Amino acid sequence: TTMSANATVIWEDLFARADNDTVGNSWVEVESSDRKVKLKDEQLWLTDRSADSSATRNGIDLAGFEDIKVVFTWAPKSTESGDTFFVAVQIPDDTWSNIFSTGLGGVESFATTTIDLGDLGLVADNVTGLGLRFGAGQFNGRGERVMITSVQILGTAIGSVVTTSSPVSGTINIPEPATLGLFGLALAGLGFVSRRRKTH
Repeated sequence: TTMSANATVIWEDLFARADNDTVGNSWVEVESSDRKVKLKDEQLWLTDRSADSSATRNGIDLAGFEDIKVVFTWAPKSTESGDTFFVAVQIPDDTWSNIFSTGLGGVESFATTTIDLGDLGLVADNVTGLGLRFGAGQFNGRGERVMITSVQILGTAIGSVVTTSSPVSGTINIPEPATLGLFGLALAGLGFVSRRRKTH
């Protein structure tokens, strides 16, 4: 039997950079003023209270890969019901498509979310120039934010497979002890007859 090879990391950003008013690493910020979309504590922060905000990364190369997944770790902080967080992708020559959207408020622990683009009917196999966007709806309270600690895009190299052996099915006959004993006696008898012939 065959199965897809293990997914590999095609592209990632761990945001392991010094605090900055911009995200860096070719991300483009959309914000009402400086420092609303930024790097803080090695995290991407979306904090805008005046408008919707986002960070967009274009030009991600997925050439040679299929079965594309987006994996990101994130948490809200001090948010309220009505606040929102979304993730979107843009396949070249197409419009932006939301792949994840959720209301905020309540739980503030970090979570890792995996989105399989194929499950959403989005074909990003073997494309160059994928766009990725993190966005948040307008916050209205002080300190409200969404924090993203990492994002990875995973895929499987096109044409790679791992071959595995199928388990043996059916039954295997194992001799019973009595059968083994009879077999041993037969061998002893043959040995005795052979020895007797040599002496005569």
